[in-house]
Amino acid sequence: MQKLLRKSSRVAVALMSMAAVASVAPNAGAQEVLPEQISSLLPKETVDQVNAAVSSAQEQVDQAVQQVQQAVQPAQQEYADQGFQPIVDGPNYHWTNDLSSQVMAATPGPVLHRVQGSWFNAPDVPAESIEAEKQGESLYGPGTPIYVGDNDLCTVAFTGTDAAGRKLAVTAGHCGGVGSQVTSADSWRVGPSGTVAATNPNLDYSVIELGSNAKITNTYNGVTVNQLGQGSLAPGQVACKSGVATGNTCGMTWSSQPNTQFTQICASQGDSGAPVLLGDRVVGMVNGGMLPIASASCRTPLQGPLFMPTVSVPVDSILADLNSRDAVGTGFTPAS
Repeated sequence: MQKLLRKSSRVAVALMSMAAVASVAPNAGAQEVLPEQISSLLPKETVDQVNAAVSSAQEQVDQAVQQVQQAVQPAQQEYADQGFQPIVDGPNYHWTNDLSSQVMAATPGPVLHRVQGSWFNAPDVPAESIEAEKQGESLYGPGTPIYVGDNDLCTVAFTGTDAAGRKLAVTAGHCGGVGSQVTSADSWRVGPSGTVAATNPNLDYSVIELGSNAKITNTYNGVTVNQLGQGSLAPGQVACKSGVATGNTCGMTWSSQPNTQFTQICASQGDSGAPVLLGDRVVGMVNGGMLPIASASCRTPLQGPLFMPTVSVPVDSILADLNSRDAVGTGFTPAS
């Protein structure tokens, strides 16, 4: 989408340039363009030069129009298949290009804002989600942004199936209670494609049972998960996360306990549920900040490491709990 915006900017510049030329020579062509009362006062050679110059300018304008049409047509055709149109602006999806946004996001050029209060250049909708949406489906994988209930925006940690063959996604428990509808924020036009089926408030995780209009994957927006759990973080170890509010960020581990991990990974509201990663292995899931103070969270890259520690729950604890009860999620197998 960012490429389309930049292309649109070039198109706009070209069109403005053409308009400027057209205002000087609205009827430019091989014919005479100077009023007779003026051309009669000028040498014929000068009049011919003016007419030739305007005619040449008109040819350049025509060529520019053709180039613009050729540049835009492939992008338009790409998204016109089956009546599909790309998201230009929508819920939790707003492009800005003002100087303050660029400075706060430490990003030159267009900045995508997806979570109120976060100045980060947020992750854009990936190509794989767009392809799924063209088929009327929502794709879920590690890092997929989701709406739980009416307005709560969170992130998926990982996906898979259980012993009964149900398609599942796991996110933070405080995002919504049992029965809450779930919609992908990357393909919200598909509509609800899942329901919170189970939660554990002690470990703060939820299991989402996905519907027939949902697909699962282990690779999403550049994040690939090949392993779940198999050990938690160690103090001093650097881990990373992928969330809708602050994107892909990494930080050092402060401490790791059986059901809680503390890291200096940048995270903010909207990143709840995001996978905590060591390479392609999910070792934790973001629950929130160490303090109940939103202003102390990571909200702009300009903060560096100056934000409160992030709390996450070890994935091993989640999997052990899932498999200890006869409910949705028992016998969990990660997506591949």
